[in-house]
Amino acid sequence: MDIISLKQSCPMKSLGNILKVAREEKEMILRKVSAEVDIDQSLISKFEKNERKPTKEQLIRLAKFYNLSEQQLIINWYSEKIAEDLKYTQGTTEILRVAEEKINYYKSQENKKLNSSEILSKLKIKPVVGLQLTKRKGLLNSTWIIYLKNGFYYFFDISEKITFDKKHRYSKEQFIKDYENSYFEIDCECF
Repeated sequence: MDIISLKQSCPMKSLGNILKVAREEKEMILRKVSAEVDIDQSLISKFEKNERKPTKEQLIRLAKFYNLSEQQLIINWYSEKIAEDLKYTQGTTEILRVAEEKINYYKSQENKKLNSSEILSKLKIKPVVGLQLTKRKGLLNSTWIIYLKNGFYYFFDISEKITFDKKHRYSKEQFIKDYENSYFEIDCECF
């Protein structure tokens, strides 16, 4: 199955049907495909009957083996997952429009994140920087303040009492190391 026929078949044909047709075009039995792609034969059968969805990793292995477009199969895979979730929901067009807006917003925010050298540069100009931090995967937001004082960097959650003690003090090297390994990402400078 070439890319053009895959693109034409993807929108309405099920992923299982596409995989089954690809296998049949190679004139292979399930057992042989299973051995080649290291996926259980019964799982491949369920994929082809649309009784189960492959994982993304399994789908990529099958795409490579059948010489199908990974991108087109992944589009079909995601669209089937979304369609299945929304098929009995009112306002699907609006839901998809808002989801697309959110995806674009998230992508634009990723481009605004500061790295440690940018923070250090800001601290040289102004010895106090407030930052909006987000726990990775967007699960927690908090505001932190970073001070540069007497050659040391001090990191405080805004809800903490500010005390320039050893607990909050970092050398430049410690700050860079801890920031780079931190569980937080900086979204923006607050002040």
